[in-house]
Amino acid sequence: MHIGFIISTVCLIIAAFVLWIGTGMGTSQQGDIAVLAMLGYMFGFAIGVGNVCWVIMSEVLPTKIRSKAFGLFLPINWSCALIVGLLTLSAVDGLGGYRSSMSDDEQLDAQQRGVGIILLICGVLSFVSLVFSYYYIPETLGLDPEEFNIKDDRYTNNIITSSSNHNLERTTDSGRTRRTTSISLVPIIYKE
Repeated sequence: MHIGFIISTVCLIIAAFVLWIGTGMGTSQQGDIAVLAMLGYMFGFAIGVGNVCWVIMSEVLPTKIRSKAFGLFLPINWSCALIVGLLTLSAVDGLGGYRSSMSDDEQLDAQQRGVGIILLICGVLSFVSLVFSYYYIPETLGLDPEEFNIKDDRYTNNIITSSSNHNLERTTDSGRTRRTTSISLVPIIYKE
């Protein structure tokens, strides 16, 4: 997954700079580099973050709540994708400085700048996601889904079980159980 994040980040930043700053290049060169960078991004996305909903969630979530969690998180994922799709063209025009009073060439340059800025923002977000995934998503290679939290020392404070009155029990590193009454998605998704 990390390799996919790295490929995606590098390709997004290359495409952003080619479209935003690379106005001195020939149009053909600029287009070729941008297309190759976007193809590289799609490849990196496909082997990296593109499988998050299908692979990572199935490994991270306990078996008992997996289907309900998918039922909750997939509509959220698709809703976010819909919002991004609806707002992208307006963001491109706004960030690029597009005005209807511009000439056709100026409008194209403004839209090109807008796309470059959007790609740079996505590249920065991809880099932040890479850092987050490196430090906070556990490695589950060779572990059963029910035991990976126990094996990874970084996550032993996060083993949560729910009781019917929404009190949470957290198992600490030393094996002691502490009861808390904080709000969490776990009691909403899974009830004993």
